[in-house]
Amino acid sequence: RRTMVLACVYHIAILVGFKYTEFLTGGAVEVGWAPLGLSFFTFQQLWLLKEVYTGEYVPAPGDSLLLYGLFFPTVTSGPILRPGIFFPQLREKGFHPDWSDAAAGIYAICCGTIKKVLLADAFGTVVNNGWVHLEELSAPAAWLVILGYTLQLYFDFSGYCDMAWGMGRMMGLDLPVNFDSPYRAVSIQDFWGRWHITLSRFFRSCVYIPLGGNRRGMAVTCRNIMVIFLLSGLWHGAGWGFVIWGALHGVAMVVQRLWGKRKFLPRPLCWLLTFLFVNFAWVFFRAATLDQALALLGD
Repeated sequence: RRTMVLACVYHIAILVGFKYTEFLTGGAVEVGWAPLGLSFFTFQQLWLLKEVYTGEYVPAPGDSLLLYGLFFPTVTSGPILRPGIFFPQLREKGFHPDWSDAAAGIYAICCGTIKKVLLADAFGTVVNNGWVHLEELSAPAAWLVILGYTLQLYFDFSGYCDMAWGMGRMMGLDLPVNFDSPYRAVSIQDFWGRWHITLSRFFRSCVYIPLGGNRRGMAVTCRNIMVIFLLSGLWHGAGWGFVIWGALHGVAMVVQRLWGKRKFLPRPLCWLLTFLFVNFAWVFFRAATLDQALALLGD
């Protein structure tokens, strides 16, 4: 246990040192750079340590920890690979794709490229222009900027994950799906079951359950939910906007948990309220400062 804790502290300290020094020191100390994909690499190492410690994954002589940590299709943008799924595939099949793997991989890479280049970048141009000219935006234009960023973010991140899945498939590996039509969600819990699925699984396995999950009463459950969403916000970026974004989703999840299974709203209205909330929270995720976020919402 001591070895596991020290190893986790080591990885977290490196992540904090590179990514959060400026944020924690109020700008007094600035590192200026960080290794590419450090956030994803760190979470994969933590997941590996956790599964080795609990026995969910037992290393075999042929397992390459270097390959797992630096697997190039996923190291920069995910999905986050669970060792208990990644290594068994290598043992059973290895890098021996067949023609169906190649066809599926090429198709996924093409879909991901279309999402990124033709859709995400196009929305990004409109969104960036809107954020530069906040003071000139009318209410309809502000809504277009907010909606545009919602779509840009999805197509950008989903596109990268599609390409990663395609590259993995072309090598004979079936990587986990990271997105499942998240903007069709009818609740915040449903949204997080569809958006960045591997991140949700990591937090559930490595943070939520070790903290006690929902086994120690409602108060502890709500605390654990807030912890994982605040950590999720900070993991995405070092800034108060990310913290607020995580807190908003955490509060929404807590409210949904306290509300229980009482459902009296029609499904289309549930979808609309969820989608509007997600759009609202993305404003804080995108804004460089809180003043910018409030200025856009005020438009």
